[in-house]
Amino acid sequence: SAPSNNQSLRKLIDEYVLNTDRYTHEMMPATTVKDGPQAEHYLILDACMRKQPLEVASLLEEHILESKKNLIASARLRQEKWGLAQ
Repeated sequence: SAPSNNQSLRKLIDEYVLNTDRYTHEMMPATTVKDGPQAEHYLILDACMRKQPLEVASLLEEHILESKKNLIASARLRQEKWGLAQ
């Protein structure tokens, strides 16, 4: 059972993890450290543990938008490096 006893939320989280795993590996360093994107994860987790849903939502939104920006920049760099058309 899910820690929150919310099976719907657990399914949503599991689906999110499965669908984003490939992007996570794109951005994470070889070693996991508590800085950069990983630090954001700890802030989100801390807000969850303190039961601050508005803070969690805000932190998640910031993290997702920053991750999106980084992924787009990474894709553009690869395209430039390999001379690929958009």
